[in-house]
Amino acid sequence: MSLTDDLLAGAGAIAKYVYGQNDKKHRRKVYYKYERQEWPLWKDGQEITSRKSLLDQYFNPPKAKVA
Repeated sequence: MSLTDDLLAGAGAIAKYVYGQNDKKHRRKVYYKYERQEWPLWKDGQEITSRKSLLDQYFNPPKAKVA
């Protein structure tokens, strides 16, 4: 996957990727997660940005190996 395919620019794109919906309610949830620094999100100018790969890692962390 190239970087351009991996980037999610804007709360709407992030909401669509995470929640499957890009509406006011779900964009607000993304803003809240950004404000609370709960998800791997950052500002690029005025836009909240993230990467699909970072969100996938956050929501599906690798399983711990059992010895």
